[in-house]
Amino acid sequence: MPTVRAATYNIHRGIGIDGRYDPDRIMRVVEALDADIIAFQEVSDRSPLTGVIDLYRRLHGVAGYQVVVGISRVVDGERYGNALLSRFPVVHSATLDITVGDREPRGAIMVELDVGGAPLAVVTAHLGLKRWERRRQFRYLDDLVAAMKAEGTPVIVMGDFNVWPIDIADLRRIGGLIGVRNAPPTFPAPLPVLALDRIWTIPHSILRGVRVASAGQARWASDHRPVVGEVTV
Repeated sequence: MPTVRAATYNIHRGIGIDGRYDPDRIMRVVEALDADIIAFQEVSDRSPLTGVIDLYRRLHGVAGYQVVVGISRVVDGERYGNALLSRFPVVHSATLDITVGDREPRGAIMVELDVGGAPLAVVTAHLGLKRWERRRQFRYLDDLVAAMKAEGTPVIVMGDFNVWPIDIADLRRIGGLIGVRNAPPTFPAPLPVLALDRIWTIPHSILRGVRVASAGQARWASDHRPVVGEVTV
């Protein structure tokens, strides 16, 4: 059975811990990951530090990947949201609005990939900062994942879930007892203490390992570290 390397990375608009906007540094981290599927959060086409430099366009320029864009909001000309890169053919994709009330717009991306003739679903999201907001978003994702699980399609769920210890009970409900074990800390990037970013799978048994990346200046390029998982499909 083939092994797929999946990663999720909140790139903080390309602004590093040192306060410097450096898309090239983000790209070096991405290259070092050598992942087959990469989910990104906080992607922008306008840097607040140096004017208009389109990170979405930079992601489209990464060789060997198809790109799925998920815009969460457009404010003052800035497109901001999520993106997903895949080395496998994208059979279907959808951008989902998971905004709660008048809170900051939040989005998710759902794709179906063709991995050597077998289907693989990927769901990636960036959840809100308030616990009550995340609880509603967790329920939405649980319904989405449950539908895929019922069809027998293996699923990778990953992203920046802003998970604090108080959220663990809600997180467990997404597809069952998942997303809790194998969750190394990712934030803040220089010395991570919080597991805000996560990867898990349905069924659980196909996830072989999860680690936090440190190569390619991953300690400095963003305020989050990337998370990488090996998935057998």
